[in-house]
Amino acid sequence: MTKPPNFPMNKAVPEDAQLTWVHDAVHWPDPMPPLAFAIAGHSLAQGLLAAARSYDLPIGDVRVRRINTYRYQATVPLVSACEDEAGARKKRSRDKLRAAITGLGQLWTDEWLPEIERHLAYWEGFDLHGAPTSALVAHLDETLARMTRMWEIHFVLHYPMHRAIKQFTSLHQELFGSSELDAYQLLQGFDNRTIQMGRALWVLSRQALADHPVVEAIQSYAAADALAVLGRSAEGRAFLEDLAKYLKEYGCRREKLSLEHTSWSEDSTPVLQTLRTYLAQPHGDPYAERDALAVARERLVSEAREALRDYPWTIVNEFEQRLKAAQAATVLMEEHNHWIDFRAMHQLRRLFLEFGSRLVACGMLEAERDVFYLTLDELRQTDFSHHRSSLRGLVRERQAEMDRFRGTTPPPVLGTLGSDSPRMSSRCSSIAATEPLVLRGSPGSSGRAWGPARVVRTLEEAGKLQPGDVLVARTASSSWTPLFATAAAVIFETGGILSHCAVVAREYGVPMVLGIHMGTELIHDGQMLEVDGDGGMVRLAFGNRGRSAIPAHIQPRAPRVLLYR
Repeated sequence: MTKPPNFPMNKAVPEDAQLTWVHDAVHWPDPMPPLAFAIAGHSLAQGLLAAARSYDLPIGDVRVRRINTYRYQATVPLVSACEDEAGARKKRSRDKLRAAITGLGQLWTDEWLPEIERHLAYWEGFDLHGAPTSALVAHLDETLARMTRMWEIHFVLHYPMHRAIKQFTSLHQELFGSSELDAYQLLQGFDNRTIQMGRALWVLSRQALADHPVVEAIQSYAAADALAVLGRSAEGRAFLEDLAKYLKEYGCRREKLSLEHTSWSEDSTPVLQTLRTYLAQPHGDPYAERDALAVARERLVSEAREALRDYPWTIVNEFEQRLKAAQAATVLMEEHNHWIDFRAMHQLRRLFLEFGSRLVACGMLEAERDVFYLTLDELRQTDFSHHRSSLRGLVRERQAEMDRFRGTTPPPVLGTLGSDSPRMSSRCSSIAATEPLVLRGSPGSSGRAWGPARVVRTLEEAGKLQPGDVLVARTASSSWTPLFATAAAVIFETGGILSHCAVVAREYGVPMVLGIHMGTELIHDGQMLEVDGDGGMVRLAFGNRGRSAIPAHIQPRAPRVLLYR
């Protein structure tokens, strides 16, 4: 495979060129500083490998490299000595995955979640600020070991979780001739942490509406100023107490997974921006909407059971088992994201920032956040008792390197491209040759909607989004999902039907199209769009002339006021 001239691979490791290196643009789209990569690299790779061994998957090794500041990953296949050995391994793998799928919910409740909570209790009980530096370094090593274990749990859950959902949707399509999105309607209407996060924020906005000074502060001032204004009145101080409770539960979330990104508990601007959009929506009952979604799910399940009434018992039983497993897996998609990707990683970010604070205090760094430009070895080997500035120059060099590559589009694949290697697939959109105003991606959530585009590049821009707008973004974590209560539809450049945002969009009942390549460049603010979530298409049908340009025969979707449809 030809390597782009402005994106060279490191030739210091010759065997790298013989592997297929994949850039995950969904989870790790941007340049990554060394300390953040230390976790997204080693810990995740070890977790993936441990899970592969748990299920006897044919994976010999998982390798990660920071290539031109971007995270790339390669999987080394496990080569069997003979065909019989490969067949035996495949059977063991199938049996182990089936057992895990069958007991997925129980495994999470009885084993994995209690262990995660024990790790969190350890981190929360450690005195970061009071520990001497030697104890802090020892705590770092202990934390890294625990973090590797967290990612082992993550991926031991990941394999059966995704397989459970895919097995159910495949069976549903085979039995009923339905689309994949139709099958997902039987998995909707269950509570999970991501939905609870959005609902709690909605409830907070309803509390704010009862106090005019609170509404005025949030709507009239920038986030930092709004907090100061709120502190000047009794109503504002009471609201700040409620906001603090919300952030204690959900403030561990960040705009993106990579650890250098600021959490909501450090900067509540994204929360206040989303509250501002909610305050523009005067009505809503998220609890009633959740119940309605569950009622619709149970109706569809009953209809499916009635249709299978005369089928052989083996097929009916397989349907019931796969349905139960897929419903549990759909909830766990968001539960594990909350507990591992955000809560656990937040504890590691706190530890890194403590190192950063001490390095600032002894004059070795200019700002706490600069610590992410160091490596783990540099943290361990630093002498905090001497005042020196040598690390500042190193940080500036690494910042400049990231800035240089930030303007580069990283190739999706590097190295040797095998026959089964990932390629740019139909998930990446193109402008249809026969329909020059149609962008094609892939379905994420059912429904059709019309509205003006609103390109949102960061959560700090969330205030741009108005009820009835179509949210257009590059990629997003589940921290973006509260915006779905405002959007008429959602378009992302990356992601798949089982991405966190797609799962949650189906719970909000908002149409979604994924994989619209360069969507944030091709679509402009105010451009009228028709979004077809079932067909995975976006039609730029109405130019840039605003809402009045919608043809009379098309009724625009009403601005959303509820969390669920």
